[in-house]
Amino acid sequence: MQVKEWRFLDYGTLVEPAQGVLVLDVGRLLVPGVLDHHQEDGEAECAASLVVSHPTLVLDHLRGREEVTLVTHKSPDFDAVAASYLSLRLLEEGKVTLGMRKLGGYAKIVDSASLPRTVSLMDTPYTHLYAAFQTVPPPSLPGESREARAKRVGERRMKVGFEMMSKWEKAAETGEELLENPNLFRGDRDFEKSGKIVQEDYLSYSEDCRRARKGRTLLSTIDGNGLLPVDWLMVLRPRSFLLKEWARRDFTGSPSGNGFSLIISSLYEGNFMIATSPDSGTHLRGLGTLLNRREGERRRREGAPLLEWYDGNSPFFRYRIVANPKGGTLLSPEEVFQTFQEYISSLGPIHT
Repeated sequence: MQVKEWRFLDYGTLVEPAQGVLVLDVGRLLVPGVLDHHQEDGEAECAASLVVSHPTLVLDHLRGREEVTLVTHKSPDFDAVAASYLSLRLLEEGKVTLGMRKLGGYAKIVDSASLPRTVSLMDTPYTHLYAAFQTVPPPSLPGESREARAKRVGERRMKVGFEMMSKWEKAAETGEELLENPNLFRGDRDFEKSGKIVQEDYLSYSEDCRRARKGRTLLSTIDGNGLLPVDWLMVLRPRSFLLKEWARRDFTGSPSGNGFSLIISSLYEGNFMIATSPDSGTHLRGLGTLLNRREGERRRREGAPLLEWYDGNSPFFRYRIVANPKGGTLLSPEEVFQTFQEYISSLGPIHT
């Protein structure tokens, strides 16, 4: 099966199925030809694990075809790359193999931010892929449109990702562990290069942490039976691409010594991601509502279209993440932080 064309869409785009087109990790549907998990009634799976758990949605939709147009979101992440790779492998093999199933399971751990804090970031595939992403062509070329740049970056990420996924799938097929395994990276020049980038990124995290806001607060438990204390970290324009992973393993810089479980980050103006880790047993339900109220007030004052924050309302995320509206928020970092403070103040008295 050959890829006829790559397309990269904005997050949250609704896509209807079409002949000869396979949509992955975007589209907001789970039907033949569209495999996404970002909907309220979606399954508690990521796109890659949906490919291996629902192979007929890929096979039946593309049966008899020699070419496919692959569609995913802009700046494809580990899950989007893995789902795309596994779909093409599935079409080659006609069935799900052991290596494919293990790779899909690992992608689910990564996409749900469930990588255990005890796992070495030097010895797990996720961080090596993101290190390799750092070599993907940066800024726009002269006269290049945003869409053209998104396509260029997306296709490059897929090429780099497929090369790594192929090695990991073959290793998994022979019984190698993917979660944490230094053997996966020894003697491979590409992995040695990405490993150095991971090491250097820790220094970037240390700089980010020195200028960050941090504290300790209470959050509601997933089961709704009470509150649990968590350490939080807020970083604007972080230099570290593995910020959340280093932060969760920061046993010396976090107030409790257990690492930061709640991360607030902003890569650029208008961009925000607020997330609590699954192992904290907490959620952020209600924070999206407060941010939408404030966002709506600002947009009405400025006559801007009303757009909403994503509040993590799906079985996969269970209100653990909150992200800015498509196209960016109009709120300043200080307004986002004030709204966060308002939210945690409503939950309990412990917040610093």
